[in-house]
Amino acid sequence: GFGGFDFSGAQGFGNSNGKASIKNTITDAIAMYDYLIYKQIARSENISLFGYSYGGAIAIELALKRKVHAILLESTFSSLRDIAISQYSFLASLLVSNDLLNSKKNIKRINVPVVIAYAGNDQIIPIAQSKNLFTSANPPKYLFEIKNAQHQNIFNFVTDEYIKLIKKKLL
Repeated sequence: GFGGFDFSGAQGFGNSNGKASIKNTITDAIAMYDYLIYKQIARSENISLFGYSYGGAIAIELALKRKVHAILLESTFSSLRDIAISQYSFLASLLVSNDLLNSKKNIKRINVPVVIAYAGNDQIIPIAQSKNLFTSANPPKYLFEIKNAQHQNIFNFVTDEYIKLIKKKLL
């Protein structure tokens, strides 16, 4: 089956306590995964990850550390440094470690089916970053444009064609 992680309960998100940080979010993702396995709620071959925007980078980090069936990424940046360049400047990007959430590098080490979707009118994450992730991913891999969508409303533009792709390639 396709089970995604909801990070609204992660440290510093939603109503949870703790501090929101990259390290804490990755730690929380691993803890959620390990809980599912330990409680025998799911087996690794039945766990697929869904990551939207920042959550996509966390899903890739989790897939590096734990066995999963597949990954679905929506509007995910190729690296934290790349997003710093696009949102601020090259100079600002030099303050970001090149190893910090470097999804285009990390995805090369993952060998499960991956669907990378992007909003056709994304004003936050440049479309080129999704295409860079796709280029870096190992097959089987699939790239899908969610037409007319922007970053914040991508869920409103999901089509039957997209759902069929997910069911056929990831389930």
